[in-house]
Amino acid sequence: MEYACAVPLTADELARRKPLWSAMTDLFLDTETRWYPPFVGHACVRSGFDDETLERVFWAELFPLALFNLHDIAGEWAMLEISEVLLTERAEKGERDRALELTDAWMVKHTWDASVLVCRRLRTEPEARWQPLTNAWHLLGKRFFEDLGRQLLSDPTKQLADARAQGLDWQAEWAFYRAVLEHTLFKGARNELEARIAEVDALLAS
Repeated sequence: MEYACAVPLTADELARRKPLWSAMTDLFLDTETRWYPPFVGHACVRSGFDDETLERVFWAELFPLALFNLHDIAGEWAMLEISEVLLTERAEKGERDRALELTDAWMVKHTWDASVLVCRRLRTEPEARWQPLTNAWHLLGKRFFEDLGRQLLSDPTKQLADARAQGLDWQAEWAFYRAVLEHTLFKGARNELEARIAEVDALLAS
């Protein structure tokens, strides 16, 4: 759907967008971004926006302004700052750049789709579970995408135990998030799928 007329944002709409824009920019960093969908999905569900509005925020407002970082040979890898004025202007206009999406959407589509799946799952959960689930999926993603055979930089033992003590079912969450992670695995790394799954299985068995 296209939005041809500029409609000023209300103060509430702007306030709801600010943390969302900030979280979404992580998908445009010049680094490994495939473990960010839990946090982006968490920001999405907290915004209270429906799927249609979230798609508009990502593709019409942020994508055309943040994409430059993925084309920069020395792109920002820690924190990407986008002008709030420009973001607001795009939000009020609301038009998607279909030509730009046609050529460059592939660079972020898989991680964005994963973020949407996370958001939809969180909507089915009580708010008190949003953060624990986000943390759990992030750990699973870190283990899945870490170099094969390499230990995580921080020991996950306490997080695993604490989450179990709070009633989190790691196997159930792995069953859900495994499909999300497989969706973001690069085609050239498909031969590593079973090895990466085994890494996570070993983590959860520890």
